[in-house]
Amino acid sequence: MKEFKYRRVGEFSRVDESLFGTPFERDVLITGKDTVMALWAEKKQRSCGVVSDTIVLKNDEITEMKSSIDPPPLVPKGHLKMKDELGFDERLAASQERKGRMLAREAERRKKEIAKLNTEDLLVDSIRNKELVAKYEQRDEVKRMNQMILHSKVNTIRDTQMEQKKQWKSENEAMEKKLDLIMDITLIQGMQQDEEKEQNRQQKLKAEAAMIRNQIAERE
Repeated sequence: MKEFKYRRVGEFSRVDESLFGTPFERDVLITGKDTVMALWAEKKQRSCGVVSDTIVLKNDEITEMKSSIDPPPLVPKGHLKMKDELGFDERLAASQERKGRMLAREAERRKKEIAKLNTEDLLVDSIRNKELVAKYEQRDEVKRMNQMILHSKVNTIRDTQMEQKKQWKSENEAMEKKLDLIMDITLIQGMQQDEEKEQNRQQKLKAEAAMIRNQIAERE
């Protein structure tokens, strides 16, 4: 058997609960008189020493409550289908009419926008023409200024290159002089070494000749 729960009005509330309600909620168990749930709930309430919240209804009362709920009236399927078709035709006609009105408004709006754009284009063209005239008047001056700036840049670059060339030339000359000096020093050192070697060789030859003469004199 199903249980039906209702919100019970608090016993100790001091306000008009029909307007404000109560912050405490209690569950009211509605069940048959002879069911196990009814007996168990009544026993539990007695054991706790509180007033029972269980409402006991007889089977006849429950049957009467169920029978008092009227089911919705049955409508023939054919009638429903015919009604749906009529409603669909009406909705379709209304939708097409609404679509036609929307298209007409859109066409009118586009015409207005095209006319507005044409007017704006004419205004923009006149402004552009004035701007072009001003540009053409200023173009010669701008060209002259650009030529002067370019000429200044070219002169600066040329002067820089000439200074670099002079610097490189002086550096190369200094390097060549340094190399020439090193070569001269190396040549002189080589000549001195050759002279020393020649002197040593002559002294050695003289010493050997003197030794040979001494040996010959001793033998005689």
